[in-house]
Amino acid sequence: MKRLPHALVVGLSLQALSSLVFLVLFLESRDHGFTPGWEMVTNGIDAAAHALAAAGAFQLARTLAGRPALGAKIAAIAQLGLLALVALWISVELFNGSASEHWIWKLFDAARYLGALLWLAGAVGFALVATPIGLSIALPIVSALGIPIPVIGKVLYSGIHSENLAFTLEMTPYIVISILMLVAAWTRNDQVVDVAAPDPAEAFTRASKALWLRVIAALSLAGFTFLVGMARSADLMGLLRAVMLLAPLLDALALVLFARAVIALARTSLAPWLLTVASGFVLAATGMTASRIAALYRLFYGHHDGSFLDEASRDPVFGGFADQMLPLIAATGIALVLVAIGRLARERNAEDIRENVVIRTGVFVALMIGAQLTLHFIGGGSMSSPGVAVFLLLAIAAATLYALTIAAKLCQEGAELVARDPATLPAAKVVRS
Repeated sequence: MKRLPHALVVGLSLQALSSLVFLVLFLESRDHGFTPGWEMVTNGIDAAAHALAAAGAFQLARTLAGRPALGAKIAAIAQLGLLALVALWISVELFNGSASEHWIWKLFDAARYLGALLWLAGAVGFALVATPIGLSIALPIVSALGIPIPVIGKVLYSGIHSENLAFTLEMTPYIVISILMLVAAWTRNDQVVDVAAPDPAEAFTRASKALWLRVIAALSLAGFTFLVGMARSADLMGLLRAVMLLAPLLDALALVLFARAVIALARTSLAPWLLTVASGFVLAATGMTASRIAALYRLFYGHHDGSFLDEASRDPVFGGFADQMLPLIAATGIALVLVAIGRLARERNAEDIRENVVIRTGVFVALMIGAQLTLHFIGGGSMSSPGVAVFLLLAIAAATLYALTIAAKLCQEGAELVARDPATLPAAKVVRS
């Protein structure tokens, strides 16, 4: 797999892992249900898997020719379609609790048909990529029978009365097909040709700008919240809700732009595996952020009884483990990029820059972990003084902003480091015999 697109390998591996996690959670759950927190996590993993698989398949298409290239393009389009289905599933959460839920179930039925057809299209695409004829035949058959359209599925599995067995048979094909897709791509490994890599300096610059956008979104939300608190005007509460939705939307956009820049960096020789994994973390955080936006919208504008604060306290998304893990998942992806910048400085023999990057990366990690631990401490209800809690919340916001500023500056420093003369030679050493 050394010459295969790294995004494709990680994306298909995540695709199999996501289905496996979903299956395990279902079997371990007593009531065979999923908490909103776990749905938030699986949505994030699915978004990362399909986005990376699509990017990797498009890259594979550029490195092949003829029938395999066409198959890779078909697979990439199918992966984009599956990514759109994840977005559709998250969007449906906006209307949960509405008076017209009957159309949601019709939408679910249509999505199941579309999902089965998209998986079949992806299987056909990788069947065109595969070299062994047996694998080319097996992929569409396994997809058509393992992930059938609902009408055929009722005929094939109507006699199964065990809920655990039925769900196992439903989820296992997703794992098997993802593995077969990866094997199909690997069979063309020797025919993959090198293509021009993106400019790493430009990609680092785009990553830096994306992080600055996150800083702007956080500052806007914090500033407007402070303004509303000082004004104490009920008229501004509606506008505050809109801003509280707009800020995570900007944050999600910034994460997408950052992930796009990191995927481009992963196509270069600068720690491709590390950077691809980093993009996976960032894309997963993006999917989780989208789920949180849907929960916020439902909280602000949905149909529920009781006060706003009571509803927020009852919502298992807010304050749950997934909501607390979201900033750490995004921070992990950013930290891996900073580690890659440190490795780049070491390879360019810029020891002073490397030490600076390592120290500031450590500060970034410490600030993000410290902020989340403090937030968990406040959320635990152990704070006796509201004034201390407000002070700690301000400190958390300041620490997060400072950490993002550090990351943005380091990405810009990475761009400047790449722009230097790449032909720098290591220092000579005298060896006495």
